[in-house]
Amino acid sequence: MTVYINDLSCFTPFGDLEQTWKGVTENKVAYGPITKFDPNESRYTRSKVAGEFHFNAEDYPIITESERDRLPESNQWALALASKIDLDIIDKSRTGVIVSPGFSMYLEILKANKDNADNIYHYCPDMIAHNINMKYGLTGASAMTLTACSTGVYSVIWAAMMIEMGMIDHALAGSVDVTIHPDAFKQMGKLRALTTKFNDTPEKASRPYDTKRDGLVLSEGGAIFLLSKNKTNKTICQIDGYAVNNDAYQTVAPHPNGEEVQKCMAEALKGRIPSLINVHGTSTPMGDYAELDAINRLGLQEVPITANKSQLGHCMGAAGSVELAMSIMSLKHAIIPPTVNVEEVEEGYSPKIYNKSTSAEITSVLCNSFGFGGTNASILVS
Repeated sequence: MTVYINDLSCFTPFGDLEQTWKGVTENKVAYGPITKFDPNESRYTRSKVAGEFHFNAEDYPIITESERDRLPESNQWALALASKIDLDIIDKSRTGVIVSPGFSMYLEILKANKDNADNIYHYCPDMIAHNINMKYGLTGASAMTLTACSTGVYSVIWAAMMIEMGMIDHALAGSVDVTIHPDAFKQMGKLRALTTKFNDTPEKASRPYDTKRDGLVLSEGGAIFLLSKNKTNKTICQIDGYAVNNDAYQTVAPHPNGEEVQKCMAEALKGRIPSLINVHGTSTPMGDYAELDAINRLGLQEVPITANKSQLGHCMGAAGSVELAMSIMSLKHAIIPPTVNVEEVEEGYSPKIYNKSTSAEITSVLCNSFGFGGTNASILVS
């Protein structure tokens, strides 16, 4: 069975889907100095750069005043994203919700504990999907996945599998992560995962594959997709393959040989050659080239690659869904997004990277998403 993607919505530090695509194709970056809190108040916040999405719930009448008071911000973002999806074309009794939180789940529990809040919405991560079910009357099966930075793609794959199994006919699937918070910088800073060398030149901070890369830019956002077993006049693309697996290596680092990443991509592709690969590309010293080695071993070294995190930063649990949205926009508009800030790559490598948005014939895009705990996910859309 073929599963189709018939609609999507997206938030990034650039704004909504249209604003994000405009920023991406104009070769801009969405991150800059932290403004949501004072990074100088904590000795743990050595990285002063972030990709911030400034959300105003009052812009979305679907979110009631009561919901603004009691729901975590991640749940409000999810409701707002779902409100942009055309739900009139589906049978709501056969529509599931597989929308997942990321790092924000941990932050919301911390906040509830600090505030001594007695609010189940802050303690139950599945409430992000449940609130969409209730708001829009979707009574099909619902679930969530928590696979760190691969959560978004995992959620879409899970939804596609549920449709293929006949459990549901349609699904809202994706992820949301609200991350710009002192505790997130504290935890990621302790792991030495964040960039610290570009605090004075934040626009240069995220630089996948560049020899001067020193860590990721923490960012936030979300994306939700309408998946369906039915092709309609609104169909944007179809899912042609997917795979998930695990490195079984280390909690916070990918296996340096990239063997499981290679297997994951190979299973999703099944011998096909994509027009474009949207790489995970975090701008961390270890991860970037393990993925590139895997691509090269598959004989795909001539396939153009794009690293959305160079422009958007790392949206954590929302990274996969946001980058899948950009992959679909690349497919729709026949444009390869740039990978900015790449001045010099490691010796012996020559990835097919463009530093400006480039028109190209694109018939399929492979989107890779990997996460802490060794989780790997690849999805092919055409």
